[in-house]
Amino acid sequence: SGSGTFTVPTDVTTIYVTGSGGGGGGSCATHGPHSGSGGGSAATANKVKITVTSGQSISYSIGTGGSGTSNSNTGNTAGGNTTFGSLTLGGGGAGVNGAGADQGFWYGGSGGNPSGSWSTNSCGVGLGGWATGSTGTSQGHRHSYNPLFKWGYGGASGSNNYGYQCSSSGGGDGFLLIEW
Repeated sequence: SGSGTFTVPTDVTTIYVTGSGGGGGGSCATHGPHSGSGGGSAATANKVKITVTSGQSISYSIGTGGSGTSNSNTGNTAGGNTTFGSLTLGGGGAGVNGAGADQGFWYGGSGGNPSGSWSTNSCGVGLGGWATGSTGTSQGHRHSYNPLFKWGYGGASGSNNYGYQCSSSGGGDGFLLIEW
């Protein structure tokens, strides 16, 4: 987590970067029996080859997962971006608040997008998930997932059954792995 600087070791000219932004937080519905929508999953990169020089310093920052919300129509947030030098893996969008009629799936947070020269081994992952509104205190499922690893998933939506407590999940934190 956090940010810092990676210094390329002596005699290393190629590194491989795997990573993810932070997933978006899920939302709640304030009336029932409906659900909010799930947060979007973050963009990912899988073993992207980057040419470097020995001793080179490259700054990085790891995106945190967006927050969920509790019994509210507002307050959930998007996931943070993960950066490595000039490359960015976008965080997932926050779930749409107040999406009702159990159709949060269609209104989930948008998937994160990569920018910079990540090559074809990076991708933005799809929309957020949904939950049924059958039980007011239930959590939604994390239908907005990251296919490569457990980080950067979209947070689950919360459902509300006629005024009962509604709580949604935060998104998964991002990560960065550097190999040589």
